[in-house]
Amino acid sequence: AGTLTSMLCESAKKVYSYEIDNNLKPILSTVQAKYDNLDLTFKDIMKEDISSLEDRIGEDYVIVANLPYYITTPIIMDLLENERHVDSITVMVQKEVALRIAAKPGTADYSAFTVFCQFYAQPEILFDVPAHCFLPQPKVTSAVITLKTRKTLPWDVHDRAIFFRAVRASFAMRRKKLQNGLAAGFPELGKQGVGEVIAACGFDENVRGETLSIAQFVELANEIYRRRNHV
Repeated sequence: AGTLTSMLCESAKKVYSYEIDNNLKPILSTVQAKYDNLDLTFKDIMKEDISSLEDRIGEDYVIVANLPYYITTPIIMDLLENERHVDSITVMVQKEVALRIAAKPGTADYSAFTVFCQFYAQPEILFDVPAHCFLPQPKVTSAVITLKTRKTLPWDVHDRAIFFRAVRASFAMRRKKLQNGLAAGFPELGKQGVGEVIAACGFDENVRGETLSIAQFVELANEIYRRRNHV
């Protein structure tokens, strides 16, 4: 019904709001009439050309949303990877997703999605939103999390494609040794080559990918890059 949008309009210079459900046009028209700083578009944000939107805004901005939970992962990944001027992303998601985003290495919630999010941003879980806050009540607890985007990355990654490929491979076989996951993800290196990569990074041969920090993943990916490109 535009509750969040109205609150944002009360404090922001300009609000660009997206709504996919055309059935809400009648009720949201009252919100649109109330605020002259609201630009309301009935469109799927996943199909929007974000670069053209950023050109319209012309300055740094923040993203705030109650996300449909089924698009949480793809939309956060898309926003983090493609945004040029976003200062932060504050969204309500399922609590288990928030825990994954903010997880530490070696914990059960730590995942490839964790590494992706923390590569581009610094997350902080702000508060939980229990089921009784909703009507009808869902069967899950929600949480509001903010991701402060990194203006400059603290890591020197030689090739991001190799980095994220290494991360995905490392978590693909979660209960297996890192060597097994990387060998499957980089068959061109072979198990022996992967073992040499792990040794060159100074990691224990029995290390598991879920224990590595982002900095260690960067070290791993850069060593793979050097070997593949004979640098």
